[in-house]
Formats: sequence, C-alpha cells, structure tokens
Amino acid sequence: MNINGDINSKLLIVVDDEVDVKPLFEHFFESSVTKKDLDLIFVKSGVECLETLKKNKHKNVLVLSDINMPQMSGVELSKILRAKYPGIIISLLSAGTTIPIKKEYYDYFFSKPVDFDYLVPRVLDILNEA
Repeated sequence: MNINGDINSKLLIVVDDEVDVKPLFEHFFESSVTKKDLDLIFVKSGVECLETLKKNKHKNVLVLSDINMPQMSGVELSKILRAKYPGIIISLLSAGTTIPIKKEYYDYFFSKPVDFDYLVPRVLDILNEA
C-alpha cells in the first residue's frame, strides 16, 4: 500500500466503514497489487480518504466509496472530491440507498453485494483508460 506512488502508477482507494470487506478487496485485487499494476488503500471514512489524497502522487486515482456511512456519506465525499480533485475517478457502491444522487457527482456505480468477478476487471479497465 504505497501512498506516494509513482506519477505513472494507479491507485484504488476503497472507502467503507465496514472493515470486514477489506480482506475481500485485498484478496481479489492481490494479483494486480503483486504485479505492481495497482496500489490499493482501504480507508474507513470520507475524512480518512481526503487525508490520504493530500499525500497522493499517483497519476490515475479511482475512489470507490460506499454510500451509506456515518459522519460523511459517499455522496458528500464525492461532492468534495469533484470540487477539490476534478481528475479523480469516483465510483459509488451501495446495496441500496434512499439518498438522491446526481450523476454529476460520480462516474460509475456498483451494487452490493460486490461481484468481484465483474468489479476487478472493470476497475482495472477504468484506470487503464484514464
């Protein structure tokens, strides 16, 4: 988990208050991380995500955020990301939400439960196209 990265490297930041999903992301993205195709960072809140991004030097960054979180929702985070980091790719993740979400605040949406057979290649494709 290299936050400093390389100007040509790719970074996936997963934002989810449910820490039990962290090992799943690590497992399914392990091959890409091992091959140095991707740096993966898991954070538990929008605030932690913003702190992580302050230190970031990666060229291509995708933030994959759960929508329903305490303190700062994924939608609130995405609004801040759009304003402060316009080049970041924003993906929202949710099992269902009643929060109205304007498409202008995110680039991609993925449903829970996560289908990692779909998510992993899709995330890698998105980052490679960036």
